[in-house]
Amino acid sequence: MFEIGLKIGRAKKGLTEKSLNPTDIFARNGLSGYDFMTWIKNGIKIFDINFNSSGDLVVAYNKCSPVSTVINRLATSMANGKWWIVDDADSDVIDKYPNIKSIIDNPNPFQSWQEFIIQLDIYRNIFGEVFIYSPTKTGFEKQALFVLKPTLVKPIVSKQIDFFSKKEDIITGYEYNATYFRRVLIDPKDILHIKDVYQNLSDDAIQFRGKSRLTSLEYEIRNVIQAQEAIYSLNSDRGAQGILSPQQKDADGGVPMTKQQKEEIQQEYKQQYGLRNGQRKIIITDASLQWQQMSYNVRDLMLFEGIKQNIESITDAFNYPFELLANSKGSTYANKNEAKKSLYQDGIMPISDIYSQAFTTFFQLNDGHKFTIDFSHIECLQEAEKEKAESKRALNMANKIAFESGIISAEEWREDLGLDQQINGGTMVNG
Repeated sequence: MFEIGLKIGRAKKGLTEKSLNPTDIFARNGLSGYDFMTWIKNGIKIFDINFNSSGDLVVAYNKCSPVSTVINRLATSMANGKWWIVDDADSDVIDKYPNIKSIIDNPNPFQSWQEFIIQLDIYRNIFGEVFIYSPTKTGFEKQALFVLKPTLVKPIVSKQIDFFSKKEDIITGYEYNATYFRRVLIDPKDILHIKDVYQNLSDDAIQFRGKSRLTSLEYEIRNVIQAQEAIYSLNSDRGAQGILSPQQKDADGGVPMTKQQKEEIQQEYKQQYGLRNGQRKIIITDASLQWQQMSYNVRDLMLFEGIKQNIESITDAFNYPFELLANSKGSTYANKNEAKKSLYQDGIMPISDIYSQAFTTFFQLNDGHKFTIDFSHIECLQEAEKEKAESKRALNMANKIAFESGIISAEEWREDLGLDQQINGGTMVNG
């Protein structure tokens, strides 16, 4: 790993005002706290988020609580898995790899293995990909594992690409923006790149980068955030309730309020009167005012119903059972238990297979050994294994009766149990 010279100064880099992204422009003008979820147009706040921007994907994760809840729960569920290295007979052989065992016990100075897996899985779900860096010394094995933020990693791709090229011939290195002032070049053999299941359908002939599932949830996430903001506004400001209009008149008719008078009454009402504790409930003023009621049935907005429908779309996209969320009313224990099974069988385990295969290739294990991630100790899955064993026993007893009655052969019996017809090259015979 060595440093690449980074030219400091936008003038040297040839960046113009138009080529700078919003973060650069606002930070340069002292507006680093600008909220990219709210934009100003004609003096009115409007809502916007760009799901093609990796920075806004993070904002979506931070601002939309259902998104962060689902992604965090998926990551903690993934961290429940026990990592092993096994041979062809599924026997544990991790003791043959003391260096890897040491890394699993302590992946880096800052994280436990569970913390490492949680960060890895959260990044994959947010960005659609994750990069893992394993620093090595010349002639030595891998020393540690670090999760790199995908927005800071750029593959360096060879210009000579064909469909028969090896990966090391296509990607010659990875550029990592360690800080704003320096970049480092990482050897491709030290980087493990894992992509999510959501496919990148850009026009490039070969896809090097992953794609976030959040990009397909653009409207759902916008709807949830806006509905949550509306509920907050109703709770905080109680919405538009009515109009206070002046009653003063002269010979020419009504006397309008000055802008200053309007502002003073507005501020006094907002700060001193309301339903919260300590606020006044009766308005007493010297101004001659008339109250005109403005009311709207909040139920007609169907904010909660709209949120639920959009959250269901979010959970579907991430293979997370909606029944496991707190706002899923009417779910029984049995329903939630089945939902937990579904979570692991349909969501966690398929991704864990991607992880185990990727780590097996990355660490170049010997003799057909491979990583495996075991979830059999999870309570809901233990019940499933018990049911499977009881079902297999019942099937075996039924086949035993059929075999002894001469209805089926030993080979048919074994085939029905999902086993090979022969044992050690010899065929079973009756009697």
